[in-house]
Amino acid sequence: MQASRSSSGFSLIEVLVALFVIAIGVLGAVALQTRAVQAALESSQRSQALLLAEDMVDRIKNNRKFASCYSGDDYLGVGAVVAAAGCSVMADVDRVAWDEALKGAAETQSDGSKSGAMVEARGCVVDAGGGNFRVSVAWKGVAKLQSAGVKDGCAAGEYEHEDYRRVISVSLRITNLT
Repeated sequence: MQASRSSSGFSLIEVLVALFVIAIGVLGAVALQTRAVQAALESSQRSQALLLAEDMVDRIKNNRKFASCYSGDDYLGVGAVVAAAGCSVMADVDRVAWDEALKGAAETQSDGSKSGAMVEARGCVVDAGGGNFRVSVAWKGVAKLQSAGVKDGCAAGEYEHEDYRRVISVSLRITNLT
């Protein structure tokens, strides 16, 4: 009669299956971390855009008599050349300052490049009539979004694909106090 041998330890197949399961788990964790970093960057850019939009709203409020001087068919920021509106020196100075802020003048690298704003930031001020204005800031997101499309026309067509374009808008109403 032959005695049966009891097996102890793990077989090679069991070890390979365990390594495969662990590798899949690690890849999932890396993908999750990548998405978390992208979401944090998008959130940071959205906060920066809101601050820049509110900055222009405050500038318009401080020069309410010449509020229409801030609007135009053009945009400010990356790729823009600021032209003087000619109706208010303060509005022209504010437009130049906002243009520089959109281009990242808040932070300058050692090589002189500006990095204090969102990626490819552009800003628009639209006079909707009746004392109503819309201040918008557009920028390039880090990933495509499957969205119904951004309705705001600020910097439309300026990015490689519309699914990369992000826009935040702030409405403003200037009342006549006289």
